[in-house]
Amino acid sequence: MALFGEKYGDIVRVVTIGDPDNEQPVSIELCGGCHVRHTGEIGPFVIIQETSVASGVRRIEALTGPKAVEFIQKNRNVVRDLDHLLNTKTDELPNRILEMQTQIKSLEKELQQLRAKQVLQQVDEFIKHAETIGEVSLVIQEFENQDIELLKQLGDKVRQKSPSTVGFFVNHIDDGRINLVCAITDDLVKTKKLKAGDLVRDAAKIAGGGGGGRPHLATAGAKHGDKLPDVLNFIRKTITENQ
Repeated sequence: MALFGEKYGDIVRVVTIGDPDNEQPVSIELCGGCHVRHTGEIGPFVIIQETSVASGVRRIEALTGPKAVEFIQKNRNVVRDLDHLLNTKTDELPNRILEMQTQIKSLEKELQQLRAKQVLQQVDEFIKHAETIGEVSLVIQEFENQDIELLKQLGDKVRQKSPSTVGFFVNHIDDGRINLVCAITDDLVKTKKLKAGDLVRDAAKIAGGGGGGRPHLATAGAKHGDKLPDVLNFIRKTITENQ
């Protein structure tokens, strides 16, 4: 048999699997690995992961002997600690963890709703502290890890409560990126030719991003949050030039 691409020395090891007295053994292999006379020599055998290494080829990784025993003992200790922390029995752990996950999701949803309510209740305060640029009020507010849909709701609230207003909201994300939401009242869209989609798209480009949307409400994302001062200066300059 010729194994193209394989490299062997002048002397190779041949392993025969099956009854050596049988004229047709199960397999005869060229091998440089380790072999045992019987499976009992392996001792404990624990599969730790199974992965794909090529199309149609899977790799199984396992521990044997003392390392397998050590692995089992560590897992046993982890389970014991979880039993103690969660005050439950080992066979009840899966259900207990599922219950906790459900509770966490429910609490996160409640917290998100409370935060949304709190943000929307501050609309009047945001408008009160708006910048005045000619005939336009500019509301700029920054948030951290906030839901983008909430900021769009905030934009609609600002549009409803304050005429001749541009709302520009920045959402800082942990990895340094930013999301941008721009809301513009209908009177400015008509008289000043300001369009939220164009404004937020051009602003996002400054920070290495892009976006767009409708003339009165649009969103964008950008990679470089440290460019925010340049983004805000662009917003102010554009509004000034469209007086």
